[in-house]
Amino acid sequence: MKHEKLFQRFSHMDIAPNVIGREQFILYQSQGIKPDNPDPYYEMLNRGKLNFDFLCNEYRKMYWSGEWCGWLQLWKDWQGERWIIPYLCKWHRNIPKWITLEITRKQLLEEYKV
Repeated sequence: MKHEKLFQRFSHMDIAPNVIGREQFILYQSQGIKPDNPDPYYEMLNRGKLNFDFLCNEYRKMYWSGEWCGWLQLWKDWQGERWIIPYLCKWHRNIPKWITLEITRKQLLEEYKV
């Protein structure tokens, strides 16, 4: 399932993946059908998607309102999980190529002149 790892990360719950919960989530996302007896993994994915969508929207609003923290700050904040940044900033057309690199700040400054 696309973005499953992303929604797991944002759920703040630790529930083992399973087919039933995944199928319930896909059915809900694609057809709007809520399960009668929701699986905990479905709940986790659903919560993760809601949290992810909220943060993505907050970053977008900050960018357009002038309260944007900047790419370098995002790069620092998401150390160890920088693969997430392009998803959070999917609304932006020109995400810097260096944003997902897991390198030191010194390397970033020297190699990319950030």
